[in-house]
Amino acid sequence: MTWPPDIADELPEPREDEPVSLRQDIADELADHLASAFNRERHFTQEENVAQQKVLDRFGDPRRIARQLWFDAMKEKIMTQRLNLVLFSLMTFACLGALGLMSVMLRDNRDLNAAMLDKLQSLAAAQPTIQSAPAATPQSLDWVRLKFKLVASKKGGPPALGFKVNIQGVGTLVLGDAEKNGSFINGVVEEAADDDGIADLGLFRFGNYNVTVISPWGEYTSRLIGLRPGQELVREIVCPAAAPEEVDVAFSVDWPEDLRAQGLWVICKFGAGRRRFGADSWMNLHSSNLSNNFYNISLIINSDGLVVTREVEYGGIRPQQG
Repeated sequence: MTWPPDIADELPEPREDEPVSLRQDIADELADHLASAFNRERHFTQEENVAQQKVLDRFGDPRRIARQLWFDAMKEKIMTQRLNLVLFSLMTFACLGALGLMSVMLRDNRDLNAAMLDKLQSLAAAQPTIQSAPAATPQSLDWVRLKFKLVASKKGGPPALGFKVNIQGVGTLVLGDAEKNGSFINGVVEEAADDDGIADLGLFRFGNYNVTVISPWGEYTSRLIGLRPGQELVREIVCPAAAPEEVDVAFSVDWPEDLRAQGLWVICKFGAGRRRFGADSWMNLHSSNLSNNFYNISLIINSDGLVVTREVEYGGIRPQQG
């Protein structure tokens, strides 16, 4: 047999990324080991063939060992190439999947567009049989329709009946007049609420206005509102459902003994009461007219128990007229 045997016979086909001297280095290394083992064996064995066989029995097949050494040297590059191949395959499958999904979406979109086009064509074909509604008269943005909804006791309550709403301009001229105490007042618009509690005061220019709501029994509330251009809404105002209850009140003074004989008087000053409904305070219209700049109706009680009513000035009792 040839000695040493042809070690590189069973190596894989050469690769482009294989080092140039790899095969020769493996062959030289194995040949050197075989030659050393053969020379050592010749010291004990006279027959050359027997010595070669003993060396191969202990060493193993040189071609198999060379192949194993070649794979160990190229393993990292081979695994890297295989991993790159797997990643490339996965990317290819992902791209093909995305392409397929895009194709399905385009097809569905095309079907949807076709359905919408058919629907629009059917609507256009039926359009001549539909009578067009008359065009609405355009409204001026300078004028605002002012409406109030009067409700009883709470927000969203039943309509408040018998109430009136009047409006006056704040720095703005109101075109209108209202009757009060048998005379007309210019610059005031007043309307009574209907059966639904709606008071429609008409059109007003944008600006600030003072609104007063008056009950059938004489209570009233006032508020300042602002109208914006183009605004049209119904403002809700919560009103009392009934007049406040009237009761009789009696007053007496328990004078101390050291003050009883000094001829002193106790002056009881009364003001108009208020009730609150929703966001507004209500007061009696007639009670507010009992006072002027200096005088109020007050109750006077002396130390003898005499009770009289007088208009009292801050500096003293106003003389009784007549």
